[in-house]
Amino acid sequence: DGFAEVLQRGQKEGSVRRDLDPRQAATFLVAAIEGSYGLAKSAQSPAMLRANLEFLVELLKCLRPARKTRRVGRAPKRDR
Repeated sequence: DGFAEVLQRGQKEGSVRRDLDPRQAATFLVAAIEGSYGLAKSAQSPAMLRANLEFLVELLKCLRPARKTRRVGRAPKRDR
């Protein structure tokens, strides 16, 4: 419930995509975290846990809405 509430709040504030189902995403997050703990424990590998959670952080970045960029003036020149 905590993850779903935070995601819903993020949607209202504009920091989380509005097309996301907060409950479904929260369920996936819990499963990913718990699964990572289980795998790392079974393998006796703190490095595996760290790598999995770091990857999960990168996946969470995909939950942010696309940024709208405004162009003012001309595009910067590229090196040739």
